[in-house]
Amino acid sequence: MTVPVAAYFLSDAAEAVLERLAQIAGVPLWKVEARAELARAILRIEEDETARRLVHVSFSPGWAPYFADGSAEVSLDDEEALLELLIAAGSVMRGRIVGVVGAHGGAGATTVAEGIAGFMAERTDTALVDADPLSWSTGSVIGFSAGGGLAWADLSETSGYLVPGRLVDALAHSGSLRVLGADERGGMPHSGDVGERALSAIAQKTSATVVDFGRETLLSRPNLVGWCDDLLVVTSPTDTGIGAARSMARCFEARLRAWESTRLRVVVNRAKGAGQAAAAAEDIGVDTIHVVRYARTLGKDLEHGVSIGRRSRSAMAKDLASLAAACLEDEAR
Repeated sequence: MTVPVAAYFLSDAAEAVLERLAQIAGVPLWKVEARAELARAILRIEEDETARRLVHVSFSPGWAPYFADGSAEVSLDDEEALLELLIAAGSVMRGRIVGVVGAHGGAGATTVAEGIAGFMAERTDTALVDADPLSWSTGSVIGFSAGGGLAWADLSETSGYLVPGRLVDALAHSGSLRVLGADERGGMPHSGDVGERALSAIAQKTSATVVDFGRETLLSRPNLVGWCDDLLVVTSPTDTGIGAARSMARCFEARLRAWESTRLRVVVNRAKGAGQAAAAAEDIGVDTIHVVRYARTLGKDLEHGVSIGRRSRSAMAKDLASLAAACLEDEAR
């Protein structure tokens, strides 16, 4: 569970000031006993151990990049500045983020990501973000052409704050679906923070954001796990695939414990049925598992411009629609 504001106090004076200001701002103040617990908040406040009446404040990068350098020192006597920060934290809104990653090469993570994004867009405003630096195109599975809007190459040289509304409006779109992806100039930059800044801005503007992560992206930037409300690990039903999914789930286990709001879902792609999925769930050691049955005509369909969503009677389309609905319905609960 994510909270608006968390504070770590060392003195009664700091506690009294911040509790009073939080009451004025109308936001709950979560008092923590360990610094590590601050990570669960949008706004983190920590009293300075060396300076009297000084607090270290920062926003979670996954919610609202507020300071140019990510943090600042504020005096407890500067109540106007503190009150402004508390109000900002209370007003921050972010849509649901669903991360998708393949447990191994060829697992079909992109098919799943693009498929559920297409079905989510039928229910709410949705963004599809291709966060794999090795990607070369985005949207082919759902028949989407990213031409005419911003791509990663257009953002690679930007710095500072990305205005959510302007960024989302500049993306290629079809109906309620917006796409930020790769083109012939390349995908998401390997280094720098433009990926995090773009994802943060898009999630603040759209109700649902589906992120197609490359495995190396999540392994090199594990903090992104905590940005996700749902993390879908996609695997094939083979013994090798199940083993890879089990290893990935264990790799992210500590992160998932720290970010209690992130729910792990394993997606068995090209599975033959519920029995195979149940066996996979037991082998991997997870409670929530989904099946996406294989569409034998998928390759030929895509060659002829027939996307997943246009074959509504196919088992694969039904499974992807069900998975998309499950991710959105969790938000309602």
